[in-house]
Amino acid sequence: MGALAARASQQMSRLVRERLRLARAEKREKGRRLGAGGGGCWTARGCSGC
Repeated sequence: MGALAARASQQMSRLVRERLRLARAEKREKGRRLGAGGGGCWTARGCSGC
């Protein structure tokens, strides 16, 4: 029973680490898209009022 609990704990830890890694990658990608698009709110005359 102890081995089963240890394995479950290891799998849970790995799952959490992978989820955090994915969340960081998604955040970086979102930042790149916003940076490339300039936020979409600004025009040549300034803020478009969105």
